[in-house]
Amino acid sequence: MAPGAVPDRVGGSGAGRDLCRRARPRYLLAMKCLAFRLGAEFHDEDDIRYLLRHLGIASYEKALDLITRYYPLERFPQKTLYALAEILPKPG
Repeated sequence: MAPGAVPDRVGGSGAGRDLCRRARPRYLLAMKCLAFRLGAEFHDEDDIRYLLRHLGIASYEKALDLITRYYPLERFPQKTLYALAEILPKPG
């Protein structure tokens, strides 16, 4: 494995060994957007902002393109789409 690379799996498979999988940032973003909660006690918006920066997503359209690879657009709450529109610029 290359220096600095992160394995997709931690542990191993086989008798007596647990397999632990880690979600990729793209999928985490889609899940966070799907379960988006508003309120001071939640950190979903901060998490979404972080994941967008981490993934280099700077436009509303690119964000929608990515999250709809995992879930259909109609499953995302309207509040999520409004939040993404405020966080990310739309053309025109």
